Amino acid sequence: MVTDRISLTYIKDALETVEENNGKVDSILLNRTSHYGTKTVPRFNSTVELKKFIEDLYKYNQPTSCACHTKNEGIYTLLNFSFIKGVNTIFMNNLETGFQSSKISEINKITLKKLNEMNNLNGKLKDLFLNYTCFPYIEFGYIDCDYIEIIKNEPYYKLIELYKKTK
Repeated sequence: MVTDRISLTYIKDALETVEENNGKVDSILLNRTSHYGTKTVPRFNSTVELKKFIEDLYKYNQPTSCACHTKNEGIYTLLNFSFIKGVNTIFMNNLETGFQSSKISEINKITLKKLNEMNNLNGKLKDLFLNYTCFPYIEFGYIDCDYIEIIKNEPYYKLIELYKKTK
């Protein structure tokens, strides 16, 4: 649930920037990729709904050294959304080359920069996701924390540091 929260926080922050610079965001479509495949989630009608989704499903839990904090991990990707600017509704699509729209001239440069930055951060997160290791020999609860040996690697520690920034 660590990578889920991190990727959703990236998306939420980017969409809040869009709202500040362009107009109200709606019709937010995401998908979640895990080791088991990719699944599209139902659309969100606002950033408020997205925030509620994050807090309800991926509530922040303080990491401890006694257990692996990663379980059933996945990464969310922003597929598309729209926003209203004046009388026009502008649709943004996340393609492999970056975000695109038929009305690209009406979109603030800061918005495009933030959205592409979010895609870059998600790419780095994907690398950490594919390479992290956290494996306890004994689960916490069966024995005192002092006796638990957990194998962790550098990508895991980087994930936890990113996770701590999502409070």
